[in-house]
Amino acid sequence: MNVKIWKLTVAVLFFAAVLLVCYFSPNPNTAPVPGVKMALPDHVGDLTGGELQGMSEAEKRLLPPDTEMVRRIYGGARGELLACTIVLAGGAKNSIHRPEACLPAQGWVIDSEEVVPVPLDNGHSLNVMKVSIHRNDSQGAGQTMTRQALYLYWFVGRGVTTPSHWTRVFLGSWDRVLRNTNHRWAYVSVFMPIGDDRAGASRGAEATLTFMKNFIAKSVPEYMYSEMPAGVR
Repeated sequence: MNVKIWKLTVAVLFFAAVLLVCYFSPNPNTAPVPGVKMALPDHVGDLTGGELQGMSEAEKRLLPPDTEMVRRIYGGARGELLACTIVLAGGAKNSIHRPEACLPAQGWVIDSEEVVPVPLDNGHSLNVMKVSIHRNDSQGAGQTMTRQALYLYWFVGRGVTTPSHWTRVFLGSWDRVLRNTNHRWAYVSVFMPIGDDRAGASRGAEATLTFMKNFIAKSVPEYMYSEMPAGVR
């Protein structure tokens, strides 16, 4: 066997073994601490938020009973519409799941995924996963209409964030064993359609992404403890 391939194989097996040990290790005797406040702001810039139903009946059946969720839909004067959701895990590991699993279940087709940085108003930068999606909705009489949208998400632990599901799993297990830190992970998502606003203003993918980044930059300090101004938490 080639020496380089052998070294790579050993490294991969070692990493897998460490991950398995971490994952199946018992939880530490510390209370899980969330990295978010379960409340979304009433206003974000010029946008006004309206309360949305928390969990649907399907979500209640799928998620453990101690899972928490808050949702708001935000509207602007020019007809912009944007939805923001925070899901806070309970004690079970399956409280948080990969969005790539639930989006197709809702009829959305994933076109592409990439990590994008979001500059925050306090000078920090937040990496989020950008998912470009589309769905073909029936219009009757054999007609369909293609809807396009952007879905941005990231995971928040105690003093840590990541746009990667597998990084979240590793960090949670690693910190539980070596740092006696029991993360209570939250999953934050922002959804916005691409296309014409209700007022008729055209908005393409790039403009939609810019709009969503501005929303995240302004809203994150309202609910992510690590980004709140000193003395506010």
